[in-house]
Amino acid sequence: MDLTRQMQGKEVAHVATNGRTLHIRMTDGAEIVVGWVDDNGVPIAGKPVVERRGFRLNARGLRDIIASPQAAR
Repeated sequence: MDLTRQMQGKEVAHVATNGRTLHIRMTDGAEIVVGWVDDNGVPIAGKPVVERRGFRLNARGLRDIIASPQAAR
């Protein structure tokens, strides 16, 4: 499953984990459940962790960044 495609145009309302799955609920009620498996497809326990946090800019050039209303933040 391609998470990007499944979440395209949606807003995340809530994210939770129970040690085996990661539940991502959208504001429109859609939900995606992500599980972890080993190389043989056997489910394994895991804990998602935030490895880094930041912003990704979508700009074709420096002028797009400077002109962005987000740039003032």
